[in-house]
Amino acid sequence: MGTLSDEEAAEVQAFVDREQFTLEFVTTVGEFGDEQRIWARDGALVRLSRDRGQWWCELSHRGWPDWFDIDVVAGALGSKSYEPADRVSDVIDKFTDDRLLEPLRAFREMSR
Repeated sequence: MGTLSDEEAAEVQAFVDREQFTLEFVTTVGEFGDEQRIWARDGALVRLSRDRGQWWCELSHRGWPDWFDIDVVAGALGSKSYEPADRVSDVIDKFTDDRLLEPLRAFREMSR
């Protein structure tokens, strides 16, 4: 699972704000600024998590039990973008299709 810098996490947050995602969930845990934020649009979910000073970006679909690291999703869907916000931009529209779950699970297993 790939980590994001503070700047990359801010770029992902700027993307979801700009693309009119709705902030659905925010939680802050502990004294170190650990947090989790989830945005939604058209069934697609974007989650930014910060733990011990490191950020992660994951995608899911409303109703799915799984979350997928943006690097796994980008690889599975053939994104050639390098920056995490660009990767989210490249693939997020495909997350309106519920049939994507099993192919992503299979790709994640092959990538391990």
